[in-house]
Amino acid sequence: MSYRIEAIIDALRKKLLDAAVRGELVDQNNGEEPASALLERIAAERSRLIREKKIKKPKSSSRIERRDGHFYESVDGSTPVCIDDELPFEIPDSWKWVRLGEISESALGKTLDQKKNKGELQPYLCSINVRQDGVSLSTLKKARFEQEELEKYCLAPGDLLVCEGGDVGRSAVWEQDSPMYYQNALHRIRFFGKISPHYIRDVMELYKFSKELDKFCKGVTIKHLVQTELRKIFIPIPPLQEQHRIVEALERQLKQLDILRESHRRMRRILNETPTSLRQQLLQAAIEGKLVAQDPKEEPASALLERIAKERASLPGKRKAAPQSRIERRPGGIFELFPDGSEKDISDEIPFDIPESWEWSRFGDICINRDSERVPLSMPQRSKQAKIFDYYGASGVIDKVEKFIFEGRFLLIGEDGANLINRSTDIAFFAEGQFWVNNHAHVLSAYREMPLDFICSYINGISLTSFVSGTAQPKLTQAKLNSILVPIPPAREQHRIMQQLKKVLSLVNQS
Repeated sequence: MSYRIEAIIDALRKKLLDAAVRGELVDQNNGEEPASALLERIAAERSRLIREKKIKKPKSSSRIERRDGHFYESVDGSTPVCIDDELPFEIPDSWKWVRLGEISESALGKTLDQKKNKGELQPYLCSINVRQDGVSLSTLKKARFEQEELEKYCLAPGDLLVCEGGDVGRSAVWEQDSPMYYQNALHRIRFFGKISPHYIRDVMELYKFSKELDKFCKGVTIKHLVQTELRKIFIPIPPLQEQHRIVEALERQLKQLDILRESHRRMRRILNETPTSLRQQLLQAAIEGKLVAQDPKEEPASALLERIAKERASLPGKRKAAPQSRIERRPGGIFELFPDGSEKDISDEIPFDIPESWEWSRFGDICINRDSERVPLSMPQRSKQAKIFDYYGASGVIDKVEKFIFEGRFLLIGEDGANLINRSTDIAFFAEGQFWVNNHAHVLSAYREMPLDFICSYINGISLTSFVSGTAQPKLTQAKLNSILVPIPPAREQHRIMQQLKKVLSLVNQS
């Protein structure tokens, strides 16, 4: 049944795309400039760019006209030939058919070769970054680009990226006005005449759905969309204003389908999940900023981290911490800046995307290790030892336990054991009052303005496999613990997250 629902949603998506590019999703406006005028301007613009040697003259030129209800194509001024059988569907009278190469300039990206490539390391996009919902920068890679290649392979806002192989035709629009490059698994298409790249992206998605792109692909087992064939693809062109109305209307409709699909998948997960795994999903949603809405009026996490840094520097004696690194998000990646002025791109270490108002930090920069700060109990207090053992310790007789007592509220994190990997139960929890802790747990507190509750949920919500050493007896050392990247929400948002998490987890625990 669930697969049928997914298929129905896919069919609805295809139907919406089909209606959009046939001119059936929004009304035509006779007062708008027809597509023919747009194509005339594009032809003039392309001729000018060729004269100025900014683009190369194409090997051939196509012109498609409608006569008596039929479409004819003339190539390089040749006798027009009827192409009705080649066109995929009918279009409104105010629209025009055109080959993609007539309205755009396109190129494949840089061919990557580690042995031959020289120059500075630059971020680049490959097919994995091009997704149905846009361009993803979470798995960004780097390669060496020489100076003359920087301009050649640099993307501009509005460029359409199309996968050349693999999932052929998957497309996304590059929106950012920041340096970014691309490799030869992608076509970069740059349009003339202010044609909407988002509209052409929707056309490409429909063509993928309907197998229309297969007509232009090379290969049988492994398909490729080469440049010469890409330029031959037939594109239905509406008037310019209508293109934007189509994109806006289609985006609204497809968003509702996406919500429906996600709701269906969430329900499937809930029906198939145990309370334990559902709890893990809630923790994951909380630490990724998806459990509560962000409030742009709230102070960002960067201000909180600045105050923590000042507090850390002002600590007296042995608690005074050395200057630590800080993490900075930039258009080209995520960088860690060190006290000596050096920096390192840590984009590959970032486990997931976080909201703009959040920041990344290392665990050791926001928590204080208290392992060496046990306090001795006075003689009158020793009668409380029975209560002390209820918190965290080992069975059996412990000599001189009074010399190893903590007092206050602390976060305890297990240091060793199979549960660091298997995660059948939480490894982080709180202890309050007077308690004894053996050497199999880290004892931590936080700086004044950093609530420990969010950190506790974070540690319980992530996989620690990459931070644990040893197999027979897994161990989480203090150094490894300190190196864990932690997403930091604004202080107020942390409290809202924990309130909401407590509320929904109580419902899960009742199930």
